[in-house]
Amino acid sequence: MTETKSVRIMKINAGETTWGTDLVVDEAPLSIRINGHRYATLMCTPAAIEYLVIGYLLSSGVIHKLDDISGIELDEINLIAKVSLAAPFFPDLREKTLTTGCGKGEIYLEVLQSCRYNDMEMIVGAEDLLSLVSRFNKSSRLFQETGGVHSGAICSTEETLLFHEDIGRHNAVDKLVGEALAKRLNLADKLLLTSGRLSSEILLKAAKQSIPIIVSRSAPTALTIELALRLNVTLVGFARGNRMNIYSGAGRIKIH
Repeated sequence: MTETKSVRIMKINAGETTWGTDLVVDEAPLSIRINGHRYATLMCTPAAIEYLVIGYLLSSGVIHKLDDISGIELDEINLIAKVSLAAPFFPDLREKTLTTGCGKGEIYLEVLQSCRYNDMEMIVGAEDLLSLVSRFNKSSRLFQETGGVHSGAICSTEETLLFHEDIGRHNAVDKLVGEALAKRLNLADKLLLTSGRLSSEILLKAAKQSIPIIVSRSAPTALTIELALRLNVTLVGFARGNRMNIYSGAGRIKIH
């Protein structure tokens, strides 16, 4: 499946009307089936599907390590992911349909309980961090083409290691988490960069993987800040140009 589609549109500019075409991002339902059971349907950008499935199952607590999955069969035409788990699976029989903005709130408490206080003593320079953000903001091909996606990246203190885009900011993070697990990349000394609002669920997805620093050009919620302080996660918002706001864990950011 393609990530974009060309559509015919009417444009109005300064009172003048013209007809033309516009490139828009695609949105499609991904059906996830586990051991033959319908488990969930995610509305997503149809790209990096296997990573999205792995990351979603990890974030949801269905799996805890890569070896919990014995196989994934992808039907890319009908967008169906058939997951085989190594252990028996007893799902909630009500299939979940999750929209692009949905943060899967029903797993909130379970995920919170699985997060631990982050004692990683890594340091990143403020200028280096803003440089990462600047490069991150220029990396989104789909956003530049359509203006309709969120982006996410896993970075070291010096470079971008993983990058994904999706119509849903939660999906973009799940794709990152899924690829990191598939490639057995340790995230305990990495940064998560995201284009979206810093919600509590984005924080918990990162905290569950022991990511110590989360950065966005957008704002956090009050609950996100509270959880970041509780879990000792460095939370940076409004990272744009030469400025940023640090809401928690400022000791990991070297100012000079």
